[in-house]
Amino acid sequence: MKLKNTLTMIGFAMAMGGAAHAQWTVDDPATPEPKHYDMSVYYSSTHAKGKETEQLPNVVLKYGALDNVQLTLQTGDLYRRAGKSPAVAGMADTILGAKLRYQKENKHRPQLAIGASVKMPTADPTRKLGNGYMDEKIWLTAAKSFGRLKLVGQIGDAIPAGAAAQNNLFYGGYFTYQTTEHLILGFQLAGNTPAAPRAHEEF
Repeated sequence: MKLKNTLTMIGFAMAMGGAAHAQWTVDDPATPEPKHYDMSVYYSSTHAKGKETEQLPNVVLKYGALDNVQLTLQTGDLYRRAGKSPAVAGMADTILGAKLRYQKENKHRPQLAIGASVKMPTADPTRKLGNGYMDEKIWLTAAKSFGRLKLVGQIGDAIPAGAAAQNNLFYGGYFTYQTTEHLILGFQLAGNTPAAPRAHEEF
């Protein structure tokens, strides 16, 4: 199993007609209200085995198309450096997604939703900012609140394209705790099974 050190810093989040949410790797089954949107702008940095990837800004726009139906657009700029190779920067891949929350939370049952996304290869593969292929993901996510504590879990299947990649499962969960009216603390664990031949599980 390979461990990755990832630091995510929230720049700002805003919502029209609803509360803004922090951006997590693990998806929350909640959806914006119909005809309202939730936008997050954040910075992420990943370091693993001599490789460094930074994304700023990373923009995620979520739109409530219908009751319990969310459409998602994610894009941004990417900075990448591997070993002694020169650093490169440019547009990242663009992700289009949709999510259906088919069960709302109540006292006895959690929220449940299914989601799917398509990665559009807008990053330049000749500069190693992307692989130049269209990839898909499908997933199931659940959440349950207990007073100020919220638990979220997710499992899904990633379907990458290209000879150097293979189908893999991704999974994870997080919890948040509302300490005050304006402060929420959280902790997340996420990973995936090997995404390529001879690769290791990442956690």
